[in-house]
Amino acid sequence: MKNTRKAAYKFMVNSNGKEHKNKIELGIGEAFRKGYSPVELARVAGSKSAKYFHSVLVQAGLIMSGKPGRRSKKIVLPEALEAVLKIRGLSLSQWCAGWGLSEEEVMEGIDKRTGGAVDAFRRDFPKFYGELTGSQEEVDFVTGPGFKSSDFIVHCSVDSDIGCYCAEIKELGIRACSDSNMGAIYTALMQRRDITTLARLETLPNILE
Repeated sequence: MKNTRKAAYKFMVNSNGKEHKNKIELGIGEAFRKGYSPVELARVAGSKSAKYFHSVLVQAGLIMSGKPGRRSKKIVLPEALEAVLKIRGLSLSQWCAGWGLSEEEVMEGIDKRTGGAVDAFRRDFPKFYGELTGSQEEVDFVTGPGFKSSDFIVHCSVDSDIGCYCAEIKELGIRACSDSNMGAIYTALMQRRDITTLARLETLPNILE
């Protein structure tokens, strides 16, 4: 186990893993400060689950963690809302944390069809919002362009100096290392996707100004 951890650390260092991770997480925090929710950030990134974005914001101290488990039996949500929360990988409490809402405010919003929770539904879950309010409007929710798949080349080689495989995407300055050829390529591709995500987040306008 000790050798495995040592090897993993070596690969991370030679892949600039920590620097890369910090850059992505700072970008998520900056985008959140522009007025976007964790679900909106996940959508821009092309990710179905918002769990990672929620976690990053919690660790940065920008939102509360919320409870990941079961909620009070007194709170019964519409099935459609339960479904979209499950898709996004968040409990009701975690979703509320991303908006600074309480579960009581959510239930009141569902009951009265108005309020801050309903505005949040419109942005995060437009289909459920339409079902709840009967609105026929086309919701112009924030999203991102499709990811290009043919604008780069991955070069893979053996680095005898550090004793591992290294994959490079020179167009983006990416160098990823692993104990296997496929592991290095996979890490490089994931870093490329993260860099593309960061570029998307950086171009989002500030909707709080």
